[in-house]
Amino acid sequence: MARLLKLGLLVSPAMQPMKFLAYIPAIWVLVNMALFLALARRARLTLPLAVPAALAFAILPLNQLLHGVGISDHPYLALPFVLLSAWSAIR
Repeated sequence: MARLLKLGLLVSPAMQPMKFLAYIPAIWVLVNMALFLALARRARLTLPLAVPAALAFAILPLNQLLHGVGISDHPYLALPFVLLSAWSAIR
């Protein structure tokens, strides 16, 4: 995160560091959604099944809590490990 912060400060030197860090969990939802779609692909879900599953995953209250703006702890980083574990278990 420190490297991301340094990169963000190079792009916009006037930016407040805490403001940048507050938005990282909200952007991390893209990583978790990509992992979920990879999991759906590995489970061989067809597109008509994968789209509603992805939408349900996106509006899940747990995801809304984990990826909220200003979440200073790191619970959003645990979800990729769960998704990757499920992805590796399906073969």
